[in-house]
Amino acid sequence: MEKGLPKEEELQFPQDYYQYDKEGMKAILDDFPNQVRASINLGNAIEITKSKNIFWFGMGGSAISGMLLKCYIGDSVQMGIVNDYDFPKHIPEDALLIFCSYSGNTEETLSCYKTAARKYKNVFSISSGGKLQEIAGMNRLQHMKIPKGIQPRNSIPYQVFPVLRILENAGIIANVDQEIMKFIDKIDMKQFAKHGAELALKLKNKIPIVYASHRYYPVAYRLKCEINENAKVHAFSHEFPELNHNEILGYTMLKGNFYGVILRFDDDHRRTQKRMELMKGIMKRSGVEVTELALKGPMINKMFSAILIGDYASYYLALAYKIDPSPVNLIEKFKKDMGPYV
Repeated sequence: MEKGLPKEEELQFPQDYYQYDKEGMKAILDDFPNQVRASINLGNAIEITKSKNIFWFGMGGSAISGMLLKCYIGDSVQMGIVNDYDFPKHIPEDALLIFCSYSGNTEETLSCYKTAARKYKNVFSISSGGKLQEIAGMNRLQHMKIPKGIQPRNSIPYQVFPVLRILENAGIIANVDQEIMKFIDKIDMKQFAKHGAELALKLKNKIPIVYASHRYYPVAYRLKCEINENAKVHAFSHEFPELNHNEILGYTMLKGNFYGVILRFDDDHRRTQKRMELMKGIMKRSGVEVTELALKGPMINKMFSAILIGDYASYYLALAYKIDPSPVNLIEKFKKDMGPYV
């Protein structure tokens, strides 16, 4: 183990490693319970019509929030995720459309929103300001403003939990407040940080591959993206059972220094659970180490337990690489090179 890094049983990295967290991301991660308490009522003023179809428009972290909501809702409502410039032609007139952009200036989301603003009424948007809020005001469409000053990927509490309340108020989902607050009141952020730091040490100098079942794939994808954005390294994700029909063959001729993370949820299909066990064996025989996170309990508990462990893991992996987890300079340069969106 590299000198200066903690032993796995220790909770935190040595103090000198926190010098790389120049924008204070850890304080934002640690504040998750307060963010949920502060955010859950943000959507109380939003009034929507109950619909059997929901479409979430967003990119990056804002898209992942929609994916997580879809994961939570399951099959009780048809929900689609749109992360492109083109507005889908098949969306019914009575569908609920949710547009989310933390900055309010995401061009793909704005492209679709301009179409929706002309044709649809059951619409609301989410941002910290920007053009999305401006266009909503011009078209007298509902808008939920969320706090500024954090990285978009850290704004999930302000996107997911208020929308759960909005859907609850509209009768689209059952009451979730008790489940949310029970989780928040008992949450142990130090334990999540500890587990995240331990996982980060295992992932250092490896290429992470994150697997989960089809329903919970958004949680795996969230971890993959957090590693990309915070630690600035490649990571990959896939879902069971699909990966057993293609990606499995990559372990025949392994060409990378991979580390596997399998997210197992207590309500995964029994055949999917068997696939996970078999896959662990294949990976280990190929020389790929595997960490399994076993998640159980109410949906909010297990989803956000996995998310928080993953968020801390990506944060500590950034510190292990001696880089600031917050800036996304390559993304910002890419946006600049794209030029203004008209």
